[in-house]
Amino acid sequence: MNKSKAKVVISSFIGIIQIVAGIWLAFGGGLCTLIAISDFEEFGIAALMCFLIVAFCGAFLARAGIRRRRLAKNFKLYVSVISGGNDYIPTMAQSLAMSEDTLKKNLEQLISKKYFVDAYLDVMSNRIIVNGQNRDDDQPASPNADAPRTASPHSASEEKEYVTVKCAGCGGINSVQKGHTAECEYCGSAIQG
Repeated sequence: MNKSKAKVVISSFIGIIQIVAGIWLAFGGGLCTLIAISDFEEFGIAALMCFLIVAFCGAFLARAGIRRRRLAKNFKLYVSVISGGNDYIPTMAQSLAMSEDTLKKNLEQLISKKYFVDAYLDVMSNRIIVNGQNRDDDQPASPNADAPRTASPHSASEEKEYVTVKCAGCGGINSVQKGHTAECEYCGSAIQG
């Protein structure tokens, strides 16, 4: 199974568990805190502090789960933008209605947490480079900039025809030879041309 898709699925699942457990702990700790406050003489300060700590830990856990799920959601969004041929950070930021700094920070976080496999931010060209693919120009790419060319030194009957396919795993747009199976260049899932 490809690493990016597995990372997104596992991260989303862990995020759900964190949210549910966090809400449960926050609610339980908060309820016990209220009970301890109402009958302070019986419970004492130690029990009150323990219940407060449980409530805060639950809230922190739920917040971490929400952030984890948001990170997985952002990954899917960024993959769809990048696979559309837009790897130029200023253009990506504009299309996503966010600042370049926020986008760079989010991309760096996704790269460091291994959501993007074999990817890095090229500071010189202000692009995200996925799987070592780069463009020569400094302008935003057209959606078909990475599409393989159909020109062949052989006869026209041997030319290869390519189709654009959307990956079911990550939503990335790929160019695949018609009638062949290939691997998504963003997440590694098998896609049919």
